[in-house]
Amino acid sequence: MSDAPEEPKRRESRLPEYDVATASLLMECFYGLAAAQDAVLRRFSQAERTDANPSVGAPVGITQGAYRPLDIEMRFSLSASAVLHTDVDEWAASVQNSVDEALPVLMKKIFDQMDEILEEAGQVVDAKGQPLSIAWVLQALEKVQIDFDEDGNAQMPVIVLHPDTLKRLAETPPTPEEERQLEALIERKRQEFNARRRVRKLD
Repeated sequence: MSDAPEEPKRRESRLPEYDVATASLLMECFYGLAAAQDAVLRRFSQAERTDANPSVGAPVGITQGAYRPLDIEMRFSLSASAVLHTDVDEWAASVQNSVDEALPVLMKKIFDQMDEILEEAGQVVDAKGQPLSIAWVLQALEKVQIDFDEDGNAQMPVIVLHPDTLKRLAETPPTPEEERQLEALIERKRQEFNARRRVRKLD
């Protein structure tokens, strides 16, 4: 047996509320910085929440319970000195490193989940390898819900395109027939919107 005195056991005390507050602050910083650096994620962050009306059937474009949590690993590394001395520069660098690592993974998972939800909701338009055209855009608009403001103006959905695709689409403006189809589509969507609004008022 050794006569050496035993090291006293260190008592660790943690304050759960501090852990929660730190995690919350880190996540807020992460998503704020990520949204500032990714235009698509920024649009998601700015999107307005819509009310759910369970008394009527889900309109085209809405899948009840479609949201599924996304699992993603985000690593934040801070030195003890940075914590003790409130080193904001090291804190910011740590968050930026986390964004650099996790943002590409996050966006891939978001788009993969969107593909699954849209497929299940019957909102996928398969162009079968053909270039995007006004005709395909019209088909896509048929599958989504369009709302209208108080003045009756259509709140058209945002379409995210590659710059080359956008340029090609701009070089082929809609034909007079396609313009008439778009006007008829918007009128149908206006009638659907008014019908939903009447049902909400009855409730």
